[in-house]
Amino acid sequence: MKGLDIGSDRVDELAAVSAILLYGRQDRSAVYGTVHPVTQGKSGRATICAGRPIDRMALIDCLRDLAQNAAPKAEFLPETVLAVSQEAVMWWCRPAMRRVFFDCQEIGRRSAVVPHPGLMFRAASNGFSVFALQEDSRPTPASKLHEPPYFNTWDWGRICIGSAHVPKRIDVESIAG
Repeated sequence: MKGLDIGSDRVDELAAVSAILLYGRQDRSAVYGTVHPVTQGKSGRATICAGRPIDRMALIDCLRDLAQNAAPKAEFLPETVLAVSQEAVMWWCRPAMRRVFFDCQEIGRRSAVVPHPGLMFRAASNGFSVFALQEDSRPTPASKLHEPPYFNTWDWGRICIGSAHVPKRIDVESIAG
């Protein structure tokens, strides 16, 4: 397909390779889908061939591939945001006095406001992570990440959120949540 602008740096000529047909009711809600190979005839005309029911993983894989080429939503990025992608958002917080809560057998139930280091957070579809920073300025790609001083973290900064309510979306607007 010549002259198709998909909003990226690509200059490749594109060709239809597959089609997904969605079947639905009068209100247009999709309730069934099929995936079909597409063949190119001698004249260059594309033909949608016989299909098969689409399975969940094939649909997820297709959407993941499409997301790689989708233009990101334009939004204002506050100075604390370090990176945004389709899969994750990363931000940082300066060192500060913050309240902590403990409820464990060794020390009982306690709460206090204590000094915290600078923190770098990552919220992704596969979970949350937090790392401590030595500096008190915006981290760079060369910044060293450290284990945070918390009981609910483990390897690679992973956070156990327990019963905390977290936002369903992964975007800049959800950072406060």
